[in-house]
Amino acid sequence: MTSSRTERRSGEMDWSTKLAQNLANRIHSRDGAAVTWYNHWSIGRSIDLEVDVEQFTHVCLDGILLRSLVAPSAPRTSADLVLPLLFERAGANCRVALIGSTRASLAAAEQAIRAASPNVEVVLSRDGYEELSPPEAMAAAIREADADVVVVGLGAPLQDAYLLALRAHGLRDRVLLTCGGWLDQVSNMRYYPRFAYRLKINWLVRVVREPRRLWRRYTVDAVAAVRRRQQMRRFLLVRGAVPLGVMLRACSPGAVVDRAPESSQVELVKKELVTDAGPRPVVPAARDRRAAAQESYAVAREAVVTALGVTAVD
Repeated sequence: MTSSRTERRSGEMDWSTKLAQNLANRIHSRDGAAVTWYNHWSIGRSIDLEVDVEQFTHVCLDGILLRSLVAPSAPRTSADLVLPLLFERAGANCRVALIGSTRASLAAAEQAIRAASPNVEVVLSRDGYEELSPPEAMAAAIREADADVVVVGLGAPLQDAYLLALRAHGLRDRVLLTCGGWLDQVSNMRYYPRFAYRLKINWLVRVVREPRRLWRRYTVDAVAAVRRRQQMRRFLLVRGAVPLGVMLRACSPGAVVDRAPESSQVELVKKELVTDAGPRPVVPAARDRRAAAQESYAVAREAVVTALGVTAVD
């Protein structure tokens, strides 16, 4: 897919282009990023695994059903759209690590990436089976290879947990992204027909291509997602409010490099105020700090809720 063709697309491609530029800026500045995408199926898996969603820098929405249930006006992007655009904007000598899929699929993916993005060098690749080492060892290998971008395609929720573990082991200055099944798809440029993006039927194309694996996801699991709507809203709009807000600003017109708030006040609220069990007991000496934290977080959350055009979530 050429740059001129992708740039002509509106809507999802416009959002994806801006997000890709935001992430490219983070490569150049060495700010790093931890990016994941959720659809109605993967978010349920991450909720069940209790993935620490607030540790991501960007939380993105991929899927019509999830957006309609949680945030209908939110930008829709996907790894298969953003990654090629990111590679185009990453500059010369962009060093990439690929983790996941099978050895055969990785070899095909490496060839496809090199053909589409001559500026990209795949400096490390590990399949998601025999070659998948513990996060600490993998992080050391990534640092040794000096990769700028790390693409993790292990399926949900493992890829989310593994990516966050890599970041915790000294990769905060690298851009890390989950990618779902992209490593299996990138070598097949015809996997999604041109009209699939325009008609927003990528999900249907996947079901037709992989019916035995995906039929349940778009039937039984889709009904389950509707029933879990409030739980998903809390996961994204409360716990994930900060990284979701960073994604919104990245996709908005004139977006620049955005950093998630690092203040101790926001961290205090995320750890002590926003839990399924409700507010934790606070000793008198901490009351003022908690009140300030609650006010700061409320302002940040209100900005996200307003931007998404959704009702507040308690």
